[in-house]
Amino acid sequence: LLGICVGMQLLASRGDEGAAHAAGTPGLGLVPGRVQALPGLGCTGRVPHVGWNIVRAHRSAPLLAQLPADTDFYFVHGFAFVPDDPADLLASTDCGVPVAAAVQRGAVLGTQFHPEKSGRAGFQVLRNFLGLAPC
Repeated sequence: LLGICVGMQLLASRGDEGAAHAAGTPGLGLVPGRVQALPGLGCTGRVPHVGWNIVRAHRSAPLLAQLPADTDFYFVHGFAFVPDDPADLLASTDCGVPVAAAVQRGAVLGTQFHPEKSGRAGFQVLRNFLGLAPC
């Protein structure tokens, strides 16, 4: 499963977007964590964050294979996923503070960026994902 943008955010246990109470809005809980507003995380840039940002891998992962270090991807978001377990964080981007750009827990993956709008690097991410699927 690959969640893209809000699809990645839905993978979380809870989210603050549209939440009527402090506990937040329930998510799918496939990757434990919480989705929070960028300003609440200390982000200093314009919200929503729209545009190209460098993505820095935190560990080696098949989803990010064959990509040069510090590759730019296209983002459109006002919220960010904060995983409960740092091991679930594949990559981050800088919005004044580091925020999750990609997560993975087992066969569940997510990208905050839009691979389909990120040119060759985005197509490589999609090819990498398709290569993970069992035949």
